[in-house]
Amino acid sequence: MKTKSLIAAIALLTTAGAALAANTEFVDQSNFVSTRTRTEVTDEMTQSAANGQIARNTEFVDQANFVSTRTRAEVIAELRQAAANGQIARNTEAVDQSNFVSTKTRGQVRTEVIQATKSKVASIGG
Repeated sequence: MKTKSLIAAIALLTTAGAALAANTEFVDQSNFVSTRTRTEVTDEMTQSAANGQIARNTEFVDQANFVSTRTRAEVIAELRQAAANGQIARNTEAVDQSNFVSTKTRGQVRTEVIQATKSKVASIGG
């Protein structure tokens, strides 16, 4: 009985190890230079949490009052066109955003997210 348990444990660990090894996503941060101290970051996180600006696992977007500006047929047509153009990420496929140009500053986006979080708005921007 102990042998069977040992074999099962080894098989489980081997499978888990292989699954973890398959995750090749790595961000090289060796050249990162911080502009803030650890205390400053901790204080900012504490303040953000107190202001309700940090998403929690239990949060959700209330879409009860969401009103779409497109018909179902338009959305499906757009989805099919994106799939035909190869613009939909599949499984572990990465989406190339290297040529993405935002029309808003980081501050503008941050302000929108904070306002939306406070007012529980389902749709931002537009």
